[in-house]
Amino acid sequence: MAYTAAEMRNTFWRLGDNWWKQIYDGKYHSFGADVFDLGLHGSGRRREIAEPGYYASVKKAAEFASMELGKQLTKEMYVRIHSLACEHFSDVDQKVINVEKDKIHQFRAVHCGCSQNLVTDSNVAEDKFQAKMKKYSFIFIHSLRLKLQSKYQITTESGSKQELDKIPVEIKSGICNELTRNGFFAAKGVNAVDILDNGYALYENAFTSIKQINIELANLQQKLHHSKPLATLSLNSSLDIPFITINYNFMNPVEIEEIVGQLIANYNDIINSLPEDTTLRNEEQNQQALRAIAELFQHLEWLHPFYDGQGRTDLVLLAKLLTENGFNPSILYQPYFSTFGPLDEWTHYLEKGIEAWKIEALKIESSIAIDPLKSISML
Repeated sequence: MAYTAAEMRNTFWRLGDNWWKQIYDGKYHSFGADVFDLGLHGSGRRREIAEPGYYASVKKAAEFASMELGKQLTKEMYVRIHSLACEHFSDVDQKVINVEKDKIHQFRAVHCGCSQNLVTDSNVAEDKFQAKMKKYSFIFIHSLRLKLQSKYQITTESGSKQELDKIPVEIKSGICNELTRNGFFAAKGVNAVDILDNGYALYENAFTSIKQINIELANLQQKLHHSKPLATLSLNSSLDIPFITINYNFMNPVEIEEIVGQLIANYNDIINSLPEDTTLRNEEQNQQALRAIAELFQHLEWLHPFYDGQGRTDLVLLAKLLTENGFNPSILYQPYFSTFGPLDEWTHYLEKGIEAWKIEALKIESSIAIDPLKSISML
């Protein structure tokens, strides 16, 4: 028997007062529901990034999305979610938001991009050693490649282990020893052996991911019949920050609106090809639906149709799409892993997020069962 709209709304709001956890980045949950209103995620920059009204606006967007459960996604619905999620922008300090206040609800007409710090923006919580190895392996190998180019005129395409293993041992060892004695690396306790033994995997995984993503973006470009991909990704490393640069390639609001329509139509085509009653879908069909949801989220993030508030808009939409397709919302430690993870990896990550939400729901319900006063407070 198909789920009713009321049953879907019950699932959507099952976390009660903790509903915000299915929208906010999991890495900030420890700060509480006011994390963005108060700028608690900014480590020393609270006044600069505090966004009063964040929680209230996102809740309005979530309430609207929950009332639209079971209804086919439209461009107008998507824009409405964004407008509600950013309703407070008109009262926020202009320095905090990346848009002139009269353009809040318009499709973007300027170039923009972002950088994902591969240490702080990790898709999972890491201990200090893991974070250190990731950070300095990128920097070390990047420095090694620069030295090969400047000192020996040896150019490397990626810095992969397979590629660097072709470099004469005496040249590579000499540069590694030099870098290990370097003041920067010495001060950080970086050892070339550790990097060459363990750092390669971290570096190569990132490089391989970006290569795969750019292939996926090129394939999508062909499918949409556009002159360029939605975004372009590159792997970089400054002296102390390894990062992925993402350039959003479209900046014409007319083109952006057209692409939003195409992406939503492609999604609807897939969902409409499946049984409308989600309880009748088999495992393969459930996977088709989940992949379509993950793909739409990823494509919208790469397109970045709006000036600001893009992430929260897509996360509210994500909760709606998951719920009405027979799943439940997700809790994602780093939701923007979607922008620098290939589709298969991002879909798998989303599956884990769906399971994390279930665990959170059970924790809340078990605490209510233990304390009757809590159940009264949540009615």
